[in-house]
Amino acid sequence: MPASWLPSFRNLPDYCPHALMRRGMFHPKVWIFSDADATLVAHGSSNPTELGLIYNFETVSIERSWAERAKVEVFAELFRGVWEGTDPTTLTIKMPEGLRLLKAGKVGSADCPTVDDFWTAWHEDAQKGLAPPLPVNVRLPLPPVPKEQLQIPPGRRWEDGPFAHQGRAVQAWEEKQRRGILAIATGGGKMISSLIAATRLQDEVAPLLVVVAAPYKPLIEQWEREAKLFGVPPIPLVGIGQKEYHFFGPVGTTSVVAARSV
Repeated sequence: MPASWLPSFRNLPDYCPHALMRRGMFHPKVWIFSDADATLVAHGSSNPTELGLIYNFETVSIERSWAERAKVEVFAELFRGVWEGTDPTTLTIKMPEGLRLLKAGKVGSADCPTVDDFWTAWHEDAQKGLAPPLPVNVRLPLPPVPKEQLQIPPGRRWEDGPFAHQGRAVQAWEEKQRRGILAIATGGGKMISSLIAATRLQDEVAPLLVVVAAPYKPLIEQWEREAKLFGVPPIPLVGIGQKEYHFFGPVGTTSVVAARSV
């Protein structure tokens, strides 16, 4: 909705009907101008926008009651049926609560529906079979994120014992300004060492974003399991193109994202 329209919406009457249809949309563009003696109807392809009224290539026809009364009556009857809610093909509702808030000057308040609220409601209706799927370019807002942080699992030995090499790897990485490539044999605990390093970094420089990229889905699923052990439950993200994304945050101060490219 253009911002320039908002003042005019505040001047609308409380009964400003909107026409809904079971299938399709209410699409006519009709303007009716009437006084005590005559009625003029304009109808055509243009929307009541700056482009539609001034710049676009559009067609508009004019019907005049003093020359074509029968045609004018057809449009007048259509208007009355929709306005009064008697048309059998449409459902007429009063002004939505969102416009009522605009009139009350509550734009931007916590009570005013947002664009994300609109898309979320559409998605919920689509899940119930009441609306078509969301447009392909629409991404729903992320769900609320739990307030957790990465934590090294209690009792995990990584600085001594059989997995002391993990501790040495983390220490070496920290001594090199937290830069480098971790090279450990298969099954030696590269994921564990990486999550330990991320946890220690988080405790110093939070907030923190950790990105994990792996070539195969089983590896991503393994990262998910390991992240759960470190106290961060995975939250799946919507896939984009040929990529899959899984999200482990932001969890209070830490975000861990795992991505698979195919």
